[in-house]
Parts: sequence; C-alpha cells; structure tokens
Amino acid sequence: MRVFAILTISIGTIGAAITAAHIPPLWLEFIIFLVITGAGIYLNRKKTSAILKSQNNSANPLNQFRILIDEYVELVTRVIESDNAINSLLENSHIEHLYNQVEQVRVGIINQLGMKKYISIISPFARAERLLYRGYSSATDEYYDEAKQSLTQSLDFFKMTKDEINKIMDVTL
Repeated sequence: MRVFAILTISIGTIGAAITAAHIPPLWLEFIIFLVITGAGIYLNRKKTSAILKSQNNSANPLNQFRILIDEYVELVTRVIESDNAINSLLENSHIEHLYNQVEQVRVGIINQLGMKKYISIISPFARAERLLYRGYSSATDEYYDEAKQSLTQSLDFFKMTKDEINKIMDVTL
C-alpha cells in the first residue's frame, strides 16, 4: 500500500510538471495530475497514521514518560510516608537512574509533541528532579529535615508533571 501511495505521488507530480511545462499549459490535465498527487499524499498519510495507531502504547515515548512519572510519584510518596524515610531514600537505587531513564525517551517526546508541549511537561519535571536529588544529597549529608522538605516539594512537582502529561494525552488522543 505504501509503495502504491509513493508511486501515485510520483506519477502525479511528474504528470503535473509535464502538463504545466507544455505551451500553452494543459490546465485540465494539470488539475487531474494534481488530484492524483493529492490522492497519493492522502493514502500515504492514512497508512502512516494507521501504523502509528497500531503501535503498542509501550513504544510511545510519552506513555513511557507517564509511566516513569507514576512510578516516581508512588516512590516518593512511600519514602515520605515511611517511618524511616531517610534510610528508605538512601537505600533506593532508582533515584540515581532517573536522568538516564528520561534521556532515553526525551527525543521521542520532542518528536511526538513538539517543543512547546515538551517544555510544558519537562519544566515541572526538571524542578521535581532537582528537588529529589537535593533531598537525596541532604539525606546523605544527614540534614534530615531539609531532605524531607525537598522530597515533599519534589512530590508536588512530580504531580504537576503528571497533570500536564494527562492534559496533553487527553488532547492528543
């Protein structure tokens, strides 16, 4: 089907160019070839859209990012609510890998959403990430009150990120 669409676009474009170059231009044939080109473009886009819709949600970078944020909301909530929050934070190895996990889907999100929407979700996330690392660092240095405060603020920004993602996913779906 995709080959047929590309072939249709090619034939329509070549035919339109030839009929337009004729002196005097063959307007009726030119319009017919433009319609053929348009049909080919429509078929190509329809096929591409069908492919994107049929892809598994796990391959969707925005969905992967949403799942990651959900995990961190749950993780930070558990750490804050635990009796031994600071030790729980220090023992958790997920925190150190957050940047790498986001970096794997960053370009895909930009390609999927465009820069404006990407910035709307990455801004609160970046703040949440900085506060999470600040809490981690404070806990390591045994400033437990500052660590808990940073984690609480981090959770708020993770929730903001989650809300922004949900808004964007509602609009794009």
